[in-house]
Amino acid sequence: MLNPDNNYYKTKQIDKLAGSLLGVASAVIFVFTGVSIASIGLPVIVFLILSCISIVLLFRHGLEFKFDSRILEILFLYFIFSVVYALSFFIASSNFESEDLHFLVANMANIGWVPIFYIIVSLKRGLVITYLAWFSFGISIFLIGLWLMLAIHFSDLFFMRYEHVLFSFEKNTLFHNPNYLARQLLLVICLLYGYFLMIRLDKKQSLLVIVLIVALMIMVVSTLSRTNIVALVAFLFGVYLYEYKGSGNRLRSSIKYLMVAVVLSAILVFISPDIRERLGSTIEMFQRLYYLDETWSLPRRFRTWIATIDIIKNHPFFGVGLSDVTHYLELSGSVMYFPGMYGRVIAIHGGFMKIAAYGGLVTLFMYAILYVRMYIITKKLSIPDTVSGSYAYTLRLLLIILFICNLSADSLGLPLTWMSIGLLMALSIPEKKSHDNELVN
Repeated sequence: MLNPDNNYYKTKQIDKLAGSLLGVASAVIFVFTGVSIASIGLPVIVFLILSCISIVLLFRHGLEFKFDSRILEILFLYFIFSVVYALSFFIASSNFESEDLHFLVANMANIGWVPIFYIIVSLKRGLVITYLAWFSFGISIFLIGLWLMLAIHFSDLFFMRYEHVLFSFEKNTLFHNPNYLARQLLLVICLLYGYFLMIRLDKKQSLLVIVLIVALMIMVVSTLSRTNIVALVAFLFGVYLYEYKGSGNRLRSSIKYLMVAVVLSAILVFISPDIRERLGSTIEMFQRLYYLDETWSLPRRFRTWIATIDIIKNHPFFGVGLSDVTHYLELSGSVMYFPGMYGRVIAIHGGFMKIAAYGGLVTLFMYAILYVRMYIITKKLSIPDTVSGSYAYTLRLLLIILFICNLSADSLGLPLTWMSIGLLMALSIPEKKSHDNELVN
């Protein structure tokens, strides 16, 4: 079993204070992620603050600091992927516009979370662990609180799937879209579980983390997002394997409460008529796909998939870019009609399909190399009964969740996605001086 990170307890009070303040502020910012100041999204502010901290630390400890080779490999592969993505836009787009440039810059900046967190972890590990605790606790409590308020207001746990008169602040929060919220919740669950593995010896904190994880799981199910519910099941299976194998083929006592709570929650939630109706609509959707061959008669999700596949077939190498993709989707039948024959183009569903349509199969291939290498690196770092190994295993679970989600949705461009990857990747690299605080028990 793991000891809590010993270096965390040796951390200066000023670093703990800074980590807690930054963590709470980041939690609030990511809950209200839709708010912008002077056209700058709030998550960018967190990115800039952490960038400044890492630069200051580098100036103070520049000669002592070296990037780990595994971090450098990830950065290099992401750089190659971004360059290929940009070149495909220039080659394929008939009309390169400002939105294309904005998209490419945002895509390139995503990887910045990895070196930022690695620098701070290497030089101020306690600050980052405090940040992880306060951020994951803070965003969980804020999201659960808002969800309960809205559920009580609408007298419906599944309020996100129905038309309601919404609170004014809802449009600027993660609650503006149920699928979007579910993807973010899964990321927060992974961060909480990573922290749980470090502090599992502290019974009070462990119990609080388990309660928060179960509440967030219920929220994921309440969104009725099918893809994200499948990803949640994959996460639970991964947790079961880790806890079962790590305890001599028996579940650790601390996780039994989580499993019992999950089973009870599942029984309570799945007897809901809303869940049964959603499952029925899923079966009906696949039946319609089997019996109907007219594109316009197919369910929306299949229409956009077929349209995207048409784009990839016709522009296999470099795609069509961002600014032209709406035109091609409309031509291929990815349109939803409203009363009065008003039509709206259905956006691409699926992060991997989006990369292939925007940048072609060449870009998708480069991303696949990056993704596989990240998984292989974290698998090798998943050393049992070490602090860094627990974070590495959590990152593996996160990568599996992202893979499932991006088959039918898009999590690749979310700031919280790359923030979580950067945070867990940095904490996954063993500390050379402390030998990773190993504890064999």
